[in-house]
Amino acid sequence: MDAMSAFSQRVHAARLTKKEAAVADYILNNFSAVCYMSTGELGRNLGVSDATVIRTCRALGYTSFLELQEELRSQLTRDAENAQRIFSSPMERMQTSRSGDARQGLHLKYSRLMMQNLDSVFHKNTEETLEQVVQLLSSCTHKYIVGQRPTASLAERFAFLLRMTVPGVMASTQRVIMEDILDICPEDCLFVIDFNQYSNTAMKVLSYGQSRGAKIVLLTDRPTAPFACLADLLLLVDVDGASFFNSQVAAVFLLELLATLVADRNSEETERRLNVLNPYFDEHRLK
Repeated sequence: MDAMSAFSQRVHAARLTKKEAAVADYILNNFSAVCYMSTGELGRNLGVSDATVIRTCRALGYTSFLELQEELRSQLTRDAENAQRIFSSPMERMQTSRSGDARQGLHLKYSRLMMQNLDSVFHKNTEETLEQVVQLLSSCTHKYIVGQRPTASLAERFAFLLRMTVPGVMASTQRVIMEDILDICPEDCLFVIDFNQYSNTAMKVLSYGQSRGAKIVLLTDRPTAPFACLADLLLLVDVDGASFFNSQVAAVFLLELLATLVADRNSEETERRLNVLNPYFDEHRLK
């Protein structure tokens, strides 16, 4: 979770007075500056007392203003490292992972990163958003699942699972994506998977889907992705890895969760389709 999201959750959960809310709002909009301010400076900027600043910190769950500053600095440092990683090439990532410090406890580092990535599924996506995606996938006429290169396998597997639960599912993972989605219309859903480093093809596909009036779901890693504004529903997961490649652990988890929820919503149709497929499953089963 990034610094702003973490602090926003504290503010949302706290009961603040009008003045305390003003202090919290100022901190939220001035992270970098607040890291190096005194309580007096912050108070003077808002026309409130030092005591109000301190009470706000305690209401947000901090023991002191100093503890709040230390957490902000730590979060901002992590965010900066993640941002640097996003714009690093695979070779630069590999060189970083092979440095002396990075190699220490690589197993533990990887485990922690994967747990953080999995946590991002629920920290960055509300239950309401997931429900809206499930409703869309259950009700639209055609579902175009699009991924390319590193995300092609994600799109193929998600489409494979959805085909067993609902009709009209098509995976597009080759170079003829535009031809695949040529007939997309307002009754359809375009589900695109794309992470950093972002692709021009994803931008073209999303733009075309929007121009055709289709409902758009985008699974990506940042709300500031260059094409995030084109999505009707935005799904976010962290893809931080310990080596030169993005991790797909959280994306797989989220897509399997969605497939599970769609199957549950459409249980009768899922059973019917599985009964049709059972003879073919039996035919290929190892005796």
